Amino acid sequence: MENLRYDIRWSDSLDEKFITDYLQLQNEVFHCGTRDRFDVQFINNIYGNSILVVVYLDDEPVAARALWRNDINGQESYQPGSTCVKAVCRGKGIFTEMTKKAVSELPSGVIIYSYPNYNSFPGYMKMG
Repeated sequence: MENLRYDIRWSDSLDEKFITDYLQLQNEVFHCGTRDRFDVQFINNIYGNSILVVVYLDDEPVAARALWRNDINGQESYQPGSTCVKAVCRGKGIFTEMTKKAVSELPSGVIIYSYPNYNSFPGYMKMG
């Protein structure tokens, strides 16, 4: 898709617009997502910073995802989650591109683990 912009940030570099856009997408797609929960998970995370992505189509937020810092046994670890793509943009490779771009920001040697659901499983299978 043309006119897509991927805004990828560590959680210590977020501004209010980014957070508002992220939560708007969570609420529109999943009907959940509160600022309190967001702050606990990403801003005040006991393990450190997470990576979040908001994708814009012509400056309108259309997709979001996070790689949540959630260490395992003292090993730096990230759990993909809270991934949403508006219906009008599904099937266009945005899920895959968001994932690849976010993962490329991680340091080497970290653990990435996930519990895919029926929506995300096909996207993960395509990525191998």
